[in-house]
Amino acid sequence: MKLIRNNHTYFLKTDFVERVGHGLYRQIDSKLETIDLTSTSQLPLNLKLPFDLERYIKIYPGSIIIQAGETNAGKTAISINFAYLNRDSGMGPVLFLCAEHGEQLKDRLSKSKTLNPVQVLKIEFKTRYDNFHHVIKPNGISVVDWLEAPGEGDYFKLESEITKIQKKLSKGVCWVNLQKDNGRVSDYGQGGPKTATRSQLYLTLRNKPDYSGHSIKIVKAKAWVDPTENPNGLVREYKLHSGIDIELLSDWHMGGEEIPKDDFFTTARKRKRG
Repeated sequence: MKLIRNNHTYFLKTDFVERVGHGLYRQIDSKLETIDLTSTSQLPLNLKLPFDLERYIKIYPGSIIIQAGETNAGKTAISINFAYLNRDSGMGPVLFLCAEHGEQLKDRLSKSKTLNPVQVLKIEFKTRYDNFHHVIKPNGISVVDWLEAPGEGDYFKLESEITKIQKKLSKGVCWVNLQKDNGRVSDYGQGGPKTATRSQLYLTLRNKPDYSGHSIKIVKAKAWVDPTENPNGLVREYKLHSGIDIELLSDWHMGGEEIPKDDFFTTARKRKRG
């Protein structure tokens, strides 16, 4: 937002600026981008998602994926696995923006028994703390680990920070991690439900009360693989090993009924849109 601090009555009488506060003005942007429905591709991106999420969910160009997780529930581990799964996606190297220092990140990756260390090098790990919209790839895959409020306690500003990221996207996709307060009933991370406004997919990670494992929940999924099978509300249990490797403890099921992974296809009922 371009602010102009010179209070000139002349500009207010034109279509050049508008008042946005005491002594503050913003240049009016009247440009519109036409959506060409005849040329726009309706095909989703050929992305691989952790936990076999692509069984239920399609991700389209320009999408934001939000993952809100409690402390030690595996936000970084899952997003690294997302980057690793898409290292050969054809959209260029995955850009992974994180606050972890090199030695800490190398220590985490070195403990993995599932990620090939040579293949991991295809991911571009970069240190970044803020203004992620300045550096994400508009036509590639980017990961933000993690997005915090621009000011101390200013969680309400997280929505606008997510909007800035989406506006930068063209044909690409961005995975954004948010912190979720431990033990809170709400499915949303810091910033509340408004952080889901721009997302195509919103996931929530929780720790089990006895810390014997964790769960991931599909809070919001806008594009379904099967239009008759609603994935919203599905939950899956998992365990982390060495802070990087994911062990699946169940298959996807509706929250409240835990179905063992091996028994899922014989006990789960197909969910219809009601």
